[in-house]
Amino acid sequence: MAIRLFAKQEKPWVIHLEPIEDSVTVEIRTPPFWKHFPSAYIDLLDRILQDYEILALSQLIDERQWREAIPDRQEYANAISQRFSVQAVITAAYDKAEPPDPTSNSFIMHLVGHPNRTLLTEILGFGMDSLPNIMYGLRRVPDSWPLETLSWNEVFVRWFRLRETDEALMKLIEQSGLLLWTADDYLSLALPVASGVNKILVHVEDVAQRRNLRVLVEWPMAAN
Repeated sequence: MAIRLFAKQEKPWVIHLEPIEDSVTVEIRTPPFWKHFPSAYIDLLDRILQDYEILALSQLIDERQWREAIPDRQEYANAISQRFSVQAVITAAYDKAEPPDPTSNSFIMHLVGHPNRTLLTEILGFGMDSLPNIMYGLRRVPDSWPLETLSWNEVFVRWFRLRETDEALMKLIEQSGLLLWTADDYLSLALPVASGVNKILVHVEDVAQRRNLRVLVEWPMAAN
């Protein structure tokens, strides 16, 4: 009996919530040695982004680790744009408008358009770098969207590298509405109001149940 119960034991899926005044960050921590987190994250993102008309995504593409060969970067971006009816540009970095160095192994693809699961599956990559992607859930396509996205990314990257304050992050999520990123194997979200967390947790519970994961919520706000 003990062996059978151990075999069926659910993996813990830790959801850590951190308040920043009226805003909140949600860090979804992958269970140790769990190889199925990419599909779980895509399921979760697909649910969360249904509440937003537009997705803005900046994805690091490291050609040494990417799922397919990319003989021509611009043609690759054009093909993605046509296939998913999104706008796409490529740059050397998250927050720089310069084109990538042809001799480099990596570049950033920036996309904006309606989110869908197939697009997420095709484009999202995890674990290639400490910060493989940055995403925004939006109500509309921003004016001059590439420059706006680069500007948002500049603030976020500085905050992520501990070079910017939480106040700057709060201003960023007030502008964009929903901020998402992955760091190593963790998926994180930032919401402008803490009241939106409950809906996120409903989505997490749904994805977790389908994968035999036990959700453990760490919420410091409960102690206040």
